[in-house]
Amino acid sequence: LLILKMGAGMNDHLLIGVLVRLQYVCVLLNGLKNQLKQINMTTIFIKSYNKDFKLLYYALKSIQLNVKGNYDVLLMLDNGHELPDHFKEVLNNVRVVYVEKEGNGYLFQQWCKISAHKFTNSEYIMFSDSDCIFDHKINVDDYIADGKPEILYTDYSKVGDAICWKQPT
Repeated sequence: LLILKMGAGMNDHLLIGVLVRLQYVCVLLNGLKNQLKQINMTTIFIKSYNKDFKLLYYALKSIQLNVKGNYDVLLMLDNGHELPDHFKEVLNNVRVVYVEKEGNGYLFQQWCKISAHKFTNSEYIMFSDSDCIFDHKINVDDYIADGKPEILYTDYSKVGDAICWKQPT
């Protein structure tokens, strides 16, 4: 709130100039505030489609219950695939974006993941899938060390009979 007292010698043009400059400063400060909110923020990116909605509900619920830290969730769906009404309870902190379906299957999902940076201003992106359930508490900020994301992996000798890689379908 700004209160200006009109004094001798102050005219309408001067007052308008002051107000325009103040408005410009407010726009700049607002932009900085929005940028600061994105520093060290992590976006959890999930690409899904209607056949996965049953599992997706539980994935989003598990994020809501078990994930802490400076994050938001970006859910990418194909155009025309609307979420059922019961999803409203798990859409806190979730932004849904729709993409034109340019393909299907594994390769299209990889294209969407490669394009994830176009849909967020976050500094980091954590990729998850519709069937990924966060079964214990995590803090996404713990996965950033010295301003760099940590890469977690399991040695092949410990995966047993699991299929570590299969050809794209």
